[in-house]
Amino acid sequence: MNKKDFWIALLAGLAAMVLWWQIAPRFFHTPPQQPTEQTAPPDAESPATTTQPDVPITQASGEHAPVTTTQSQPEVSAAAELKAFKPGDAQLNPDLTLGSVDRPDDRKASYFWMSATIDPAGASVARVELTDHYRTPARKEHYAVLGPELDAGLPAHALATEQVVIDGVKVSLNGDVWGVVSRSAVADGKEQSVTLATEIRSEAARILRIEKTWALAKDTFELQMRLTLVNDGGRERQVSVSSTGLPTLEQEGEQRDERMVFWGELAKDHQTATVKPKSRSDVIKESEKDLKLGGTHDETGLVWAASANRFFVAAIRPLDPRQSPADLTFYARRLGSDAAKDRFEICFTSSAMTLAAGKSETLAFSNFIGPKDRDLFSTVDAYKAMNYSELIQYGSCCCAGNLRWLVNVLLWLLDVLFLVVHNYGIAIMILVAVVRILLHPLTKKSQITMARMAKMGPKLEEIKKKYTDKSEQQKAMAEFYREQGFNPALGCLPMLLQMPIWIALWGGLNSAIELRHAPFFGWINDLSAPDGLWAWTTPDRAAHIPMLGPVYALNLLPILLMIAMFFQQLLTPKPTTGPQAKNQKFLMYFMTVFFGLIFYTLPSGLTLYVMASTAVGVGEQYVIRKHIREQEEAEARGEGPAGQRRAAAEKAKASRQPIRDRRRR
Repeated sequence: MNKKDFWIALLAGLAAMVLWWQIAPRFFHTPPQQPTEQTAPPDAESPATTTQPDVPITQASGEHAPVTTTQSQPEVSAAAELKAFKPGDAQLNPDLTLGSVDRPDDRKASYFWMSATIDPAGASVARVELTDHYRTPARKEHYAVLGPELDAGLPAHALATEQVVIDGVKVSLNGDVWGVVSRSAVADGKEQSVTLATEIRSEAARILRIEKTWALAKDTFELQMRLTLVNDGGRERQVSVSSTGLPTLEQEGEQRDERMVFWGELAKDHQTATVKPKSRSDVIKESEKDLKLGGTHDETGLVWAASANRFFVAAIRPLDPRQSPADLTFYARRLGSDAAKDRFEICFTSSAMTLAAGKSETLAFSNFIGPKDRDLFSTVDAYKAMNYSELIQYGSCCCAGNLRWLVNVLLWLLDVLFLVVHNYGIAIMILVAVVRILLHPLTKKSQITMARMAKMGPKLEEIKKKYTDKSEQQKAMAEFYREQGFNPALGCLPMLLQMPIWIALWGGLNSAIELRHAPFFGWINDLSAPDGLWAWTTPDRAAHIPMLGPVYALNLLPILLMIAMFFQQLLTPKPTTGPQAKNQKFLMYFMTVFFGLIFYTLPSGLTLYVMASTAVGVGEQYVIRKHIREQEEAEARGEGPAGQRRAAAEKAKASRQPIRDRRRR
């Protein structure tokens, strides 16, 4: 294969790969599945009625009522009917919000990074809003990582205690209202907490009290949860508890559904976690029944589980999981029956705990609910041990996930440039220029090789016509290359060395949360979304067009990209005659239109990166072509290494001519 054929094949392969990457998710959706009955945690049953009178609890969090003796409290058999009740004097407060989304004027002061609204129904998390992140670039509504309106009416409140099993008797807590036992705030308001409680009774006897404490501190995305089970009966009992976990997060962007489930399993060193990802579509496909994530701690060392989208994550992590009094099993449960729109939730259940009379056990969890922040995940020791940085997926572009170190270096350089120019769009353009300058020697070598290859086209065609045998043809071409001092491999090598850098930049820019709602100029106010010069509808009502994806606005950057690519193709050295010239002309028009269509609905930050690279490439090719002309003029005068090689080859050829003439005579 000659040089031009190689480039045509390479570009066609890349085009096919990009085409498949773009249109496959749009045409090959997960097939709709038949509606299935809502699966509950293991051994779940319908909610119990709550008609018996309340028994008061007057203690604050952590203070348990005296245990009734066996003489005054009747013994309850395992077959007795158990029901849940709200403590009699517990308060019902509709506003159970920890933290705040109000940021102080003093930028150096500590503040709450989020607010968490607790719902007495199941003592669950109803809503979590982030202080420094917003739903739209207008920055009027704070971004809700968790919220009931995000789940289209599905029962997906996070971390609701939904079932307890006492000596084999199942008690459903679905929808039960817990009472507020206490609220507190530490000195200087650095932490806020609330404790809720419910009781399990049989007739007049209180069998079990369950207390759940939520706590939120400033300068953290961690929402702490402590679930305490107190045996108020007169004998030892076996108790297990089940809870909903974390629901599917909202999809970020209309281009691709990047919602996933992650979990971390304890590595062999028992110090770090190995991260296992699974896409939303795979979870929906595999979770007609509960999809187990990993296994018990003794089997796989599962140490956390998370639900994530493109930029945000909600992760639940048992504290000291290997020292926990109960093994925990995490699983994904499907919500709904429409495979295209289905959501899921990550739940957990404990194995049976042995509770002696009057004793208690506590399950403690730390829930990270916030952005996928590279700096945060790489600086906090707990996050490094849990390997949270793997939550940031760079692998949507080719093999960018295998170039994580290079992606991090380039994004670090992007952040440094942003500190100087205070605009991520300008920082991207500068970064592209820096990378192009660093790679200029390789690009120059490649362009010179291509130019020389184009000029050799007629001679190579003569050799192909003269030698029909492939081996003879290759020998003649190799001899011709030696005479010209030319190595065709040098044209491919520079491009191959540059590709990892472009792939790493692509993957990093597509996943960097810094670009979310980052403005460039004018109408471009979100580098993580298409530029949308003129929108005629909203993204959720976009028309899905083959090769384009969701279209709801006129995007100008892809059009400018096509113009820049057209001029770059004009300056690219190419054959002037023969079938290769025709192929190159077709390829020029095809690739220009093809990439314009592909980039039409991609994030404007990616389009800006490619357009800036193309524009810099046009200028770079102009400089290189000028150098090539000067080099050719020098060769014609017999100057320079190439000119000297050509003169030497002509002299050697002339010296061999008399010998051949004498042999003929």
